[in-house]
Amino acid sequence: MSYGGALSVWVAVSLACAIASVVLIARELEIAFSWPRLWLWGAFTISSAAFTTVAVTCELTFVLMLPFTLAWRAWRNGRWPSAAAWLGACASFKLFLLLVEPWLAWRRQWKALAAFLAAAAALVATGALVFGVDSYHQWIATLGRVGWWWLPMNASWQGFVSRILAGSSHVAPLVKRPELVAPLALGGSLLFAVATLAGAARVRANADQTLLLLLVGAILSSPLGWVYYLPLGYGPILGWMGAGGWNGLARMPREPLYALLAGLVLLYMPHETTASLASRCCNRGQLCLPSRRAFASPTTQWNRRQRVDARRWLCGRPYVSRTQ
Repeated sequence: MSYGGALSVWVAVSLACAIASVVLIARELEIAFSWPRLWLWGAFTISSAAFTTVAVTCELTFVLMLPFTLAWRAWRNGRWPSAAAWLGACASFKLFLLLVEPWLAWRRQWKALAAFLAAAAALVATGALVFGVDSYHQWIATLGRVGWWWLPMNASWQGFVSRILAGSSHVAPLVKRPELVAPLALGGSLLFAVATLAGAARVRANADQTLLLLLVGAILSSPLGWVYYLPLGYGPILGWMGAGGWNGLARMPREPLYALLAGLVLLYMPHETTASLASRCCNRGQLCLPSRRAFASPTTQWNRRQRVDARRWLCGRPYVSRTQ
């Protein structure tokens, strides 16, 4: 098959998985279909940097979005082994999702943890049988040669530290101290991982919020937490926001509202713009990180204050958040 033909097949498969995921999310949240709602939310969604970067890179985000959405549905309905198995399948492709393992262990969900490990191991073994063990050796060797932590699309803590302390030929560092990148990146990533698990423990009664925190925390603590991983959390984000109109905004405390709006503005800044700014001035490429971290910030603040009624956000009907 030619390169063009393979690309066409890949795009078709990705779109099919993305559409199937959206349908599953709509059914789970009981969102009524209407053409105005479809065009409005469609335009609002695909214009964000999280989705446009998928289109630029042709990454497998939309393909993984389907099993992740299935995991989210099972998680919301208390089907732990099923949810863990789907997450394990995703983790076999994207290692940052291994952060779910300590969470399952802390919740003493041993059957779910076994399902997670079994699904991940099965897919890894299948890959070794089909493509050979050498393919994994090549992957490990390639990973050891990675030097593009500084790219603006890298929304992780290590990307942030690399941009401000090391930079590159395209990004001017804030302070030229490349020897500090490794220890600060490692320490910060571990801190984010621990903080994520602690935060998820506090909000474990809300399935959507828990899974969303685990996803965002995993992206932040991963060395290569690309912004195009964020669409995986489309279901948890909408489920956490709640279903119904926009009445929750009127009762939202000021600080989380400002954090949410700032995050949305930065999320809709094209990554090409941040890359261009970074090459001309003092590491404006850092803007990629706060735009993604804004997802976690209002989540944590909303949970602490517990003064937000966001049950009416999407389709004009009452919504009851699922508990675990």
